[in-house]
Amino acid sequence: MKNSKIVSNVGRLPAVLWLAALVLSLAVTVSWAAAAIPELQYGEEAQQLLNEGKNGEAAALLKEGVRAYPGSDWLRSLYGRSLFSEGRLDEAEDQFQQALEINKDNPVARMLIKEIRLTKDALKDREMNELVNLGMDKLGDLAVIAIGVWFGMLLSMMSGRLANRFARSNFQRALSGQDWDAVTDILENLVANWKKRELRTNMEMMLAKMPKEEVERIIRAYVDVQRYEDELLFFLRKMHVKRG
Repeated sequence: MKNSKIVSNVGRLPAVLWLAALVLSLAVTVSWAAAAIPELQYGEEAQQLLNEGKNGEAAALLKEGVRAYPGSDWLRSLYGRSLFSEGRLDEAEDQFQQALEINKDNPVARMLIKEIRLTKDALKDREMNELVNLGMDKLGDLAVIAIGVWFGMLLSMMSGRLANRFARSNFQRALSGQDWDAVTDILENLVANWKKRELRTNMEMMLAKMPKEEVERIIRAYVDVQRYEDELLFFLRKMHVKRG
């Protein structure tokens, strides 16, 4: 009887082991399924957010996803897409590169890496164009300034010439009318501002009409400021010496 019980128990062992193996297998399967569902949920929820244009929220969710499933090239591709949509090109390219390292045949990662590089090139070209345009604007501003300065100088020259012509005309009129007060006032003003060329021109007009002694007499009689009188007489004598 004792031996028969032992045989009976031994006969039951394979069935018990088989049952244990079955339970363990089911546990592993359930565990794998439980792990697969969250990865799928990460992807589906992130895709929904991307479709709604909520790129920042999708990026935040997928950042958690790739931490939980670092070997998922699918989640990394989605994460890269969300970063790309946010304009974070370098980070997006890094995620796509990691996706390709996991799965070299990932078509999304490969395609979007090319797209990112084209975008970077376009941005560089745009920045260069902006710099060129800025430079052209600056050159344009400088040209406007240069033209303005030149035009101002031209107007100044023209106004100066007109003023000189007007002053010379006034002096000739005063000289012809023998208005010695007006004549000497003009001479005093030229000495005060030391306009040597105009002073010489006016003195020559006087000397063309009268002798040096008469010019000296008019200066002494009509110039009110002694310093101006002395300077005019000195200037007159120097002119007379040069004329010989």
